[in-house]
Amino acid sequence: MISFVAFYIVRRIVRTRALLTPVTENRFPATKSGAEIRVLKHIFSPEEAKIATCLSFKLEPLETIYKKAESIVDSPNELSNILDAIEKKGGIESKVKNDRKYYCNAPLIVGMYEFQLDKLTPEFIKDFDKYTSDKKFGVEFLSTELPQMRTIPIAKSITIKNNISTFDEAAVLLKESNGAFAICECICRKKKDYRERPVRLQIEMKPALQ
Repeated sequence: MISFVAFYIVRRIVRTRALLTPVTENRFPATKSGAEIRVLKHIFSPEEAKIATCLSFKLEPLETIYKKAESIVDSPNELSNILDAIEKKGGIESKVKNDRKYYCNAPLIVGMYEFQLDKLTPEFIKDFDKYTSDKKFGVEFLSTELPQMRTIPIAKSITIKNNISTFDEAAVLLKESNGAFAICECICRKKKDYRERPVRLQIEMKPALQ
């Protein structure tokens, strides 16, 4: 799937035709309000946007990315500094494996939005809500070839029950897991500080990137 970052920032901020061509198949739609561009401007500078077009959603080492970005930066060290700066702002992801760092683009949801946990501002939330409440975004988000959520048929009827896990059940899940876990604040709760409406809180546990 082509990067959300690559399509919009390059098209409207960088204006680089050569980079625009291969990313026009991206399925995140533009809106009349231009809110998607404002969201990205909260996270990326024009230079960082150009660098992001050299990444994909597959983790890649610095030297692989540099081959695609050597016309933009002067050295692998400069590229590394820029990628690390983007990551700190929640624009991309990285993983260290065998003392080697890998980078990849992050989806808008779940990804860049959640990475703004400690960087939320009323302006960002306003632009984010404007974009994600647009019908075009909703339709395209739910119809991508690689959905983030899907129903798995099990050839059995399902009885709907609204069970709430207890603390003991959560503790068992942690004890039986082989992976490391990270704990962070709920972005829904943080977002509520800027909006006057009730919110349901959801806790998600998954192995943390090493």
